[in-house]
Amino acid sequence: MKSRLNIWSKAFMTLCLLLAAGAVMAQAGSVYDRTQTQVWGSVLEGTVLQVEIRQVESSWQARGVGASVGSALGYALARQHSNAGAATLLGTTLGGLVGERIANQAAMTDAQEIVLRLNKPHNGMEIITVVQPAPFSAVAPGDQVLIAQSAGKTRVIKRNF
Repeated sequence: MKSRLNIWSKAFMTLCLLLAAGAVMAQAGSVYDRTQTQVWGSVLEGTVLQVEIRQVESSWQARGVGASVGSALGYALARQHSNAGAATLLGTTLGGLVGERIANQAAMTDAQEIVLRLNKPHNGMEIITVVQPAPFSAVAPGDQVLIAQSAGKTRVIKRNF
């Protein structure tokens, strides 16, 4: 019975890890989602005032997979060492909590928080912020940029002209 449980728990963990690889793909600053292609968008001109690197928490899918894998491992370990229901429950719960935290740390990514001054000739000056996930094209204070808005997403693009 224990060897069959081991085989099933390893198969389940492998499946969860494979699914997690696809779940943690974040919408990146230099990668467009299919829904953002061939759509009209508006572009504003601006100047970068400040740039800070920030951390972005992992997706709920990645954390959920981590919790599932952790629960399965906690269950398997608890069942190997005790047949008591309380031990199994505790092992499953603690495994899920630890798995979620590990997945959150492993899938956390960087983003750049960009503070911009919009160049609005008729309306004066407006200051906005855009948080752009990695991978991104690095910008620095003083850079002239374009702020593109398309399909509900905003991107900061380094001006090349």
